[in-house]
Amino acid sequence: MIFGNDKLLVDVVKHEHANMDSFPFRFGLHFNRTTQLELFNCHGYEWQDFDVKFKVEANFFGKNRQLEKGKFIIMITDYPNPKVVTVIREDIETEIHLSSLLSSMRKANKITPEGLLKLHPLYLSGEVNTFDKLAEKFYKVGFETTEKENTEIEEIRLDAKNQAKFQYEKIINELNKESERIRDIANQAIKGMDDAADALDIKEQENEGLKAEIIELNNEIKGAKTQGNEVVVGAPLVLKS
Repeated sequence: MIFGNDKLLVDVVKHEHANMDSFPFRFGLHFNRTTQLELFNCHGYEWQDFDVKFKVEANFFGKNRQLEKGKFIIMITDYPNPKVVTVIREDIETEIHLSSLLSSMRKANKITPEGLLKLHPLYLSGEVNTFDKLAEKFYKVGFETTEKENTEIEEIRLDAKNQAKFQYEKIINELNKESERIRDIANQAIKGMDDAADALDIKEQENEGLKAEIIELNNEIKGAKTQGNEVVVGAPLVLKS
């Protein structure tokens, strides 16, 4: 099972979102063909869809063999290697909105991976690291000039925001379900501890009763000896009739 491994070999698929949008914009990388990428120091594993898709934080070597760190969404496929769905750097909500805008702009033929590579330094500098900053940049750099085109990009913005909202709410719901599952496990553990404590209380009460009986028996033995009698303790006898 790949989930939980310290190292992962993953596929960055040529025509999919990770290679077309995420890697060019966030890390200045774009591959001309489906490429295997080695992830190492993998940690922070979380299932998003059990046995299908998970999140993991990992290092990898990026442009010019520079050491990079990212948060990956990985999907298990029928191929030998799982594939990268997307990769982000830091804040999840902000990056989800960015991913939605990047994908929508590319699908609408308003930007290319090459254009995103040029925007990568601005992303690193913080000039286009949010949804609104990036959308504003598209206006300013001259991608859209006519009123019709501005209307189109505004529609793309709204569509991207709706996509991001759906994705973010889905993640929140998944986190809430996981929290509920963990809470149920904790409650069951607490109940088990309470049951064990109750059993110990009963056992202690039984032991206290046994101690009292032993003390009473010892007192009877001592009393009998003072009267010249002897008490013999043996196995119990049962009167059948």
